[in-house]
Amino acid sequence: MVDLEIVSAIGFFIAIAVLLYVDRKNLEFDHGIILKRWKKGKEVIDLIVNAHPKLFSIIGTIGIGVGVLAGISLFLILLISTFKLEQVLAPVLPSVGVYSLPAPVVSVPFWFWLTAIFVVVTVHEPMHAIFARLEKIPVRNYGLMLFLILPIGAFVDPDMNLVKKLKPIKKLKIFAAGSFGNFIAAALFLIIIISSNFIFANVAEGAGLK
Repeated sequence: MVDLEIVSAIGFFIAIAVLLYVDRKNLEFDHGIILKRWKKGKEVIDLIVNAHPKLFSIIGTIGIGVGVLAGISLFLILLISTFKLEQVLAPVLPSVGVYSLPAPVVSVPFWFWLTAIFVVVTVHEPMHAIFARLEKIPVRNYGLMLFLILPIGAFVDPDMNLVKKLKPIKKLKIFAAGSFGNFIAAALFLIIIISSNFIFANVAEGAGLK
């Protein structure tokens, strides 16, 4: 029987390969890493920042606090797990059909993994760009990163020479923004999932399905 997940994954990679070949003159290649850069659309970031600069400044300060707490928490978890000789972290990679990587890798269905990567990078990198522009740092370009034909991330390219000249607190706002954005996205998705389960449970109970 044909596994639709395998077929769709193969189709996805073929489409990526074709797009890369067509646009090969505009790509950067470095030991299997492929970068695709864009410059259009940067003005959208400025519109967002200029609309609520004070709000973003407050969000940036909160982001630093959350980042520090998360870093301390992770350090303590790693320290405790080391003394207990327990593994608490593992890479998360896609599985396709019945094919998955052995432990300690955590295998996630291909389309779930790809969707998660898309959500993470589309929140993470724009947050860096927003806080760079909040401090009047030029963002030269942004883009996607692939390992061969496997999407692995995205990036923004602010002028790091100017970033280095900022006060420490302003640097921290830029550096912490991406991870804080992911925390916010995770919290929103968690709220949506919990709310959906609550609503469906009440609808089912009202319909006499429980």
